[in-house]
Amino acid sequence: MENIKVGVFGAGRGCAIALNFAKIGAKIVAICDNHKVRRDEAIKRLELLNQTVTPYDNFDDFIKEDMDAIIIAN
Repeated sequence: MENIKVGVFGAGRGCAIALNFAKIGAKIVAICDNHKVRRDEAIKRLELLNQTVTPYDNFDDFIKEDMDAIIIAN
């Protein structure tokens, strides 16, 4: 089975949810938050689980990413 590609909108709570998704095999492909420090911290945490995450600070750009599902946690 192919891993589901997930995007995260909201890096605070969204990071905790994304970490759980990654642990069960989801591929976290993008994260969107306009707060740079929070977004960068979430990316660092996800990289520890071998996730390659594209950062976005704009929802219109984020939604164009190739994703199967989005975690909305803003």
